Amino acid sequence: MSSDAVGQNGAAIVVADAGKLYHIYDRPQDRLKQALFRWRRSDYFREFWALRHVSLDIQPGETVGIVGRNGAGKSTLLQIIAGTLAPSEGSVAVRGRVVPLLELGSGFNPEFTGRENVYLYGQLLGLSHEFMRERFADILAFADIGMFIDQPLKTYSSGMHARLAFSVAAFVDPDILIVDEILAVGDAAFQAKCARVFHRFRDSGRTILLVSHDPYLIRNFCQRALYLHEGRQVAYGPADLVADKYARAIEAKQMADGSIENSVTPAGGGHDLTALGIFRITEVELLDESGAPTRSIVSGSAPRLRFAYKRLRPGRERVTFVFSLYRHDGLYICGNTTLMERIEPFDAGAGGVVTVTFPRLRLLAGNYVWRVAIDDERAYGIYTEAANACPFQVVDAFQAVGLFDLERTWHVEIEPADGTH
Repeated sequence: MSSDAVGQNGAAIVVADAGKLYHIYDRPQDRLKQALFRWRRSDYFREFWALRHVSLDIQPGETVGIVGRNGAGKSTLLQIIAGTLAPSEGSVAVRGRVVPLLELGSGFNPEFTGRENVYLYGQLLGLSHEFMRERFADILAFADIGMFIDQPLKTYSSGMHARLAFSVAAFVDPDILIVDEILAVGDAAFQAKCARVFHRFRDSGRTILLVSHDPYLIRNFCQRALYLHEGRQVAYGPADLVADKYARAIEAKQMADGSIENSVTPAGGGHDLTALGIFRITEVELLDESGAPTRSIVSGSAPRLRFAYKRLRPGRERVTFVFSLYRHDGLYICGNTTLMERIEPFDAGAGGVVTVTFPRLRLLAGNYVWRVAIDDERAYGIYTEAANACPFQVVDAFQAVGLFDLERTWHVEIEPADGTH
């Protein structure tokens, strides 16, 4: 990879019309024939472009999301940027040390001990033995695998393997971090540590490429996003616009397949941290305008959603609060978090009460249900939640049909019929 292109405009990464071509063989013997008779190569394989005509530039300190369905070319693009794959066409230029978290532990040797693999991975990244030695104690403490560090990697569980791989990547000071759907490795406690490392990199101005199927995560953490479909670039731009475009495409596909259930990720939906047992929601109530609990509200009234929580374990976590609204059949109607409202995360304290007031809830007649949750300070990890809470019905005066009573003004102009005035 050359640094000429990145040097010209200060970008950390420049991808220019990149593509990756693979040859698909129907039979194993066709691969041998292609090797022997190269002048007739097209007779023995089919061309498959896993990626084509992709262009983007990423500035230092940006967090850029990459979305797309399975097979869209996301991992192929990341491997090209990481240098583990060469593009078949176009060019990629990168400035800075790249640490790819693609397949955790790729490059590890199962016959080596954990300790030996730590130093091996450092060598693969071009880091000195002394550099890795200085960070070894932090790596070992973060991985929390104890005496197994001196056992062969082949004796590790998959969770231990993932923890060691992430821990090494977390302490090698990358300029560019490439993350491919791996923040959910290990148990809930380790997931929380992984998320904190990710946030530390982001807040310290590192460049991050983040692949996720979660539009909420992309909108929450990324400045820009790339949407890929079948190896082609659909959109590249502001993260909220690209994530919305992707979410609409997924919903349309699910509707066409007849498989739509709850196609939109609930507000605040993310890694499940409930196993940590830090908080519990103790009460959820829907209150009418007089403040009395209710299971029925009038369309256009101003109800309040109230929930209480308490702390179960000592700690000093900062949290955000979440609500989501569903129709009785699971259709996701609306969700919101305090972080979306630009409200700073709260010190959780020993417990508390959260109230959301809806000045004019213009839902139309139907049956609905709430979900409330307490999330981490980034509104990504879920500490606790109460789903299917406070089922209620809405009654209206038949002023409209559907889901919402939209504010409106009618204006009608009638053209007179021929021969009339």
